[in-house]
Amino acid sequence: MPLINARREYKRQVEEGRQAPKRETTFEHSYVDTLLDIKLPEEEGDRPLTEDEIVALCSEFLNAGTRTTSMVKNPAVQERLHAEIEAACGDGEVSEEAVQGMPYLEAVILEGLRKHPPGHFVLPHKAAEDMEIGGYLMPKGATVNFMVAEMGRDGRE
Repeated sequence: MPLINARREYKRQVEEGRQAPKRETTFEHSYVDTLLDIKLPEEEGDRPLTEDEIVALCSEFLNAGTRTTSMVKNPAVQERLHAEIEAACGDGEVSEEAVQGMPYLEAVILEGLRKHPPGHFVLPHKAAEDMEIGGYLMPKGATVNFMVAEMGRDGRE
């Protein structure tokens, strides 16, 4: 948030004419600038993004490029996937029917989703009664969030 707030302050000073715009890169605006300029439609309250929303979008933006390179680290997986796809489709188009017959492809996709789930939490749950979870007392009505990414990496189960 300090970096986002610094950019917000810089934009405000430029808009008020108290500071001349700097050309920091070949681009006029940063990704954060676009997020600060977004105004959600009326059905969303006709409001700017919240700080939490900006942080989440920045996190997604920064992490998106790192997940796609994980298969490069394992050429054996690439080769096996390529062989399965070639056996099922040859040089032709990959159809939905062909994909249904590719168990290794399905396993790789499911493993990718386990290690990098698209959502970090499932929908929040409320405790129906006082209960103990992992040595902690959860009082009736308490909201409990389950961290899917952490559950998928837990080697105990």
